[in-house]
Amino acid sequence: MLHDGTEETATTFFDAFDSAQPTISKHIKALENAKLISRRVEGRQHYFQANPLMLNVLSEWVHRHQLLWTGSLDRLEGYLDQPNE
Repeated sequence: MLHDGTEETATTFFDAFDSAQPTISKHIKALENAKLISRRVEGRQHYFQANPLMLNVLSEWVHRHQLLWTGSLDRLEGYLDQPNE
């Protein structure tokens, strides 16, 4: 959904997830605020499309922080596994 550059309607989201419409709407709004998706309104129908540039920025950020946290957690685990003196 949205990953291939196509537009989807709000109804598509409501039908795809087992959550109440207000919950889905809040998530859509959060994605819009983060500029990860954009909305186009045509009459009463709302169409959404992914923003590949911002998704790429997010992906790079997650990757950097994943490396940081993985290393930090590995060091913490090593410290915690040391015998108490």
